Amino acid sequence: MCGFSCRTGFHACGADCPANGRSVACIGPRVTGNPSAYVDRAGQDALVFVTADRHIVQVTRTSAGGTTTLDLTRASQATATAAADVWSYLRTDKAGAILYRGNDDHIHEIAQQRSSWVDADFVGLPVAPPPAPAHPTATVTAYIRSDLRNTLPYRSADNHLCEIASNFGDPQIAWLYADLTVVVGTPELGGNPMGYLRADGKDGVVYRSADGHLHELVSNFARYPPPWIDTDLSEAAGTGFIGLASDPWGFVRADGRNAVVYRGTDGALHEVSKAGSGAWTDQILPAIAPTGTPMAFVRGNGRSAIVYRSTDTAAGSIHMLTFAGDWSDLSLDALDHPPSGPADNPVGRVTAQGLDAVIYRNTAGELAEHRLDIGGSWSAATY
Repeated sequence: MCGFSCRTGFHACGADCPANGRSVACIGPRVTGNPSAYVDRAGQDALVFVTADRHIVQVTRTSAGGTTTLDLTRASQATATAAADVWSYLRTDKAGAILYRGNDDHIHEIAQQRSSWVDADFVGLPVAPPPAPAHPTATVTAYIRSDLRNTLPYRSADNHLCEIASNFGDPQIAWLYADLTVVVGTPELGGNPMGYLRADGKDGVVYRSADGHLHELVSNFARYPPPWIDTDLSEAAGTGFIGLASDPWGFVRADGRNAVVYRGTDGALHEVSKAGSGAWTDQILPAIAPTGTPMAFVRGNGRSAIVYRSTDTAAGSIHMLTFAGDWSDLSLDALDHPPSGPADNPVGRVTAQGLDAVIYRNTAGELAEHRLDIGGSWSAATY
């Protein structure tokens, strides 16, 4: 069976691989869904995506300037295939970890153990108590909590906000599970939650409730009980009850404001933010024809940025909003003219070299990237 194309990309069509490694008649796109990226423990950029046959593949930029490609589903001998987008990050124990919902609706992790990769089904791990299955549309994310626990918030099959957190100090029970909807009394979820470490050092989990409101669950560990406090940010920010048309993304801006970005039912991109103990405020961002789910990060130059997919052209394009006293919009496609438009949501990141990059799946089914070079110019590439 074919493993690689004649370039560096993964060939997932399942056709026989020719001896010369050249052309293969592919019956489908190589990449599906939204990719993910992280810097591995060797300080190398790692790009992770799901193929058309639902395998998880990692492309790593080596220190020598080349790339290596690894089918993690095969390497880890995973018993499940990916049923949703993946999330990748470096755990506190410096293990690269890839999270996904399997075709069994269980939460899985493929983690690097020394020189090998191991797939773990959290239902079968020593987790106390056993975790609930994921919602059939759930995408799993992860963040590192203020108490340095690797934490996976997710939407369960019964629309509860659930959490799996590492407990590596206990040799018997490595992971802990909690149904935060039961513990706190949160409303039912209408989308995927996302966790982040706030500017005040507290943990925040933002999510869309079943009624389309924006909520944030904030840790209260120092004053327990209760361990978490839930706030309806749609009401707190006075948004006039603009519903969420996308999952929210929480982050800390470069100026220290806690911020949550989302696409509203009014078709606009919104930012709900607050500084310190101040009030939450909502503003409409100057995005051009946004669609999909926006993603935010702090760029290598220290400025806050939001990347999103736009329908401003027939093929679509990738845009970046950057904050420098105010938000301004820039079309990355207009700068480097990629051959194919975006097919899914972009992911912005800072590379191992401290430069900005935005990865996404294009309409040709390739893993595509806008990359800023040392000279300050953007260039387009595919893998």
